[in-house]
Amino acid sequence: MSERGTLAFYFMKRKANVHAAQESLCESIQSTINEYSADEVLNSNNSSTRASSSTSSAPTLIIQTVTDTNSDTVNGASTLEYSRAANSGGMISVEFVQRDPSRGPTFAKEFVSLGPHQPKYNYPTIEKRHFCHKWFKSYPWLEYSITNNKAYCFFCRFAYDPVKSDEIFTITGFNNWKKGIEKFNKHQSSLLHKLAHEKWTIAEKNRINNTNVLINYQDNNFLGKQCLSLRGHREHEEAENRGNFLELLQLRSSDNDIIKRKLSSLKFTDHKIQNELLISIQENITEQIVSDIKKSKYFSVMIDETTDISNHQQVSLVIRYVDDFFNVYERFLGFERTFDTTAIYIHCNGHVLNLCLIDVSSAIVPIRNNFGVIEALYNFFEGSAKRHHVFEDVQKQAGLKAIVMKRLCDTRWTCRSECLTVVLNRYSEILDALETVSNGFIMLNTIKRLDFIFHLIIMSEVYSITNILSRYLQHSSISLSGALVHVKLTIETLSALRTESKFEEFWKKTIDICEANDIDDQVKIRKRKIPAKLGGGYVIPDDFSLKDNYRVNSYFAVIEKVTAAIDNRFDENNVEIVVLCERLFLTKNLLLSDEILQLTTFYGLSYTDCKSEQLLYKTALNQQQSMNMDIKSITKFFLQKSFHLALPTMNELLRILWTIPVNVCECERSFSCLRRLKTYLRSTMDQERLSALALVHIERDIIIDIDKIVEKFVRKNDTRKTQFSY
Repeated sequence: MSERGTLAFYFMKRKANVHAAQESLCESIQSTINEYSADEVLNSNNSSTRASSSTSSAPTLIIQTVTDTNSDTVNGASTLEYSRAANSGGMISVEFVQRDPSRGPTFAKEFVSLGPHQPKYNYPTIEKRHFCHKWFKSYPWLEYSITNNKAYCFFCRFAYDPVKSDEIFTITGFNNWKKGIEKFNKHQSSLLHKLAHEKWTIAEKNRINNTNVLINYQDNNFLGKQCLSLRGHREHEEAENRGNFLELLQLRSSDNDIIKRKLSSLKFTDHKIQNELLISIQENITEQIVSDIKKSKYFSVMIDETTDISNHQQVSLVIRYVDDFFNVYERFLGFERTFDTTAIYIHCNGHVLNLCLIDVSSAIVPIRNNFGVIEALYNFFEGSAKRHHVFEDVQKQAGLKAIVMKRLCDTRWTCRSECLTVVLNRYSEILDALETVSNGFIMLNTIKRLDFIFHLIIMSEVYSITNILSRYLQHSSISLSGALVHVKLTIETLSALRTESKFEEFWKKTIDICEANDIDDQVKIRKRKIPAKLGGGYVIPDDFSLKDNYRVNSYFAVIEKVTAAIDNRFDENNVEIVVLCERLFLTKNLLLSDEILQLTTFYGLSYTDCKSEQLLYKTALNQQQSMNMDIKSITKFFLQKSFHLALPTMNELLRILWTIPVNVCECERSFSCLRRLKTYLRSTMDQERLSALALVHIERDIIIDIDKIVEKFVRKNDTRKTQFSY
């Protein structure tokens, strides 16, 4: 066999259970191509097709195994597709090889939606005659097999009956091209053909109607996006409330004739079918996300763990990536139940800030006690509708807008700023409300103290400052260097509070509130003795006043503790290689050769290219007189100068820099979805359904391909293929 007659087959991940008929068909196609001197075929590993450079007039067939998870299988055989390279070098796509009519009439029903198999082909000549492509237009039912070079009738194959069928146009095939038009006309006017055409017409109409019904069952998608339950407690016909899915379907049938006609006969409303459709929607969304991630090249994985209402540990998985124009995407992929969360990880910066505030609350006893009192105060007023009403009335009588007590958040400590602000701004009204209710005496004596007021004021100030940093750290488009800049600014702001003048300001405010509410609580401080064996005496000097005690042991202690905690904990997240990458873009000074080598070696990039590109980039950057040296401004400058095209190595580094996450707030947001989704009434939901519904709800902006989902759903078993005439 000549080199030009060679056909290269490259099967990727071929399944072991390939159907024998499939192999026979492949051999037949190979034989056909060799006979007519096909051009050499090049099939690369990435399944890309290239037109042959040969000048031969014979066709070039490129055959590949489709091993994608979305590929269909027919009778256990892998789906093959083939394309033909025309003489002009263009590529004309043809449908699946399984549609070849030579396989027999039984396969025709599987491809009703695709219609007759009519490939555009360089038809071989037999006895100076060949098949004419224009016959497809004159006879729409006509099919052609490139395996045996014969014609068939699609309608008759579809409605095949061993007793009442034309064997030539269903089994053996027709290739007497000299009498082609004569035989085609005769067959087309035959009774058997007309009956077959009628059966096909009815089946196609039913397929369209049934498919439309299934498409209209996208109520699953709607309810999933709205985070609403699908099923009801009782779903039988006599039930008053059959659940959101069935009730919504019933409502839509009132103005949708197709659903109304088919609802009683073609339901597909069982919970197992609902799960299957939800999984199909989930897979469709995931495929789009994975496709975008592959295009992006770089991605980072963010995970966080929480416990759901069933006391199961749920791990949220989020992928972060950027597109060619450095737009940041954080996509949720699902929940996974886990039994062990032991891992090496880097804290989210938002969590780091929470840990800093936890350190302060646990280390300084008065602060810890104050938060306990505030939590009890919330439970006192909000735990009773009567007490809540009294608190609202007191505020209205004072001419103020009625606001409610805020609950202390266990996970977002900086949200406690709102709670502290409410208590501080409504302190007098809280006292009046406690005096009004019958059982508020103990709580009244607890908060009507100088100690409570002073610590409330200083912690309100500290939390209001750190809350600004917390909100900034929740953005997905910030860089690590930008986060560290704001951390440093927060530390400097808190450190500026550690002065005598600031303390006097807070102390005066405390005394003013005490005087306005008739609080006289300036008792003498208790002095602790030193044991005689250690020298005796007192821990606190004799001239140490109550004011001095609050200044040293409370005010200064809080400021020092919170600044030290923020400084130390954020320093742990200072990843050297990331900071080095940011210095490359965010400073006008050149990196040293060793630093460039460290950076390029770590990410597997070219040292020489990066070194040269840095010179060009820094030169352009130094020419800018006034520009903010933050990641957003630099990226805008990078795109304006078209450096994403001119500097490929630095473009890769900038993509990596944007891909590195600073927080896992998207995971936290998915936990909010989990609380809405898995409630007390839905606590027995299985993991697969939970993850699918969460994905549909969170990634609601992704447009799903309903037609593709329906086709995949129908092709999953033979019963559906028959019912939907696929």
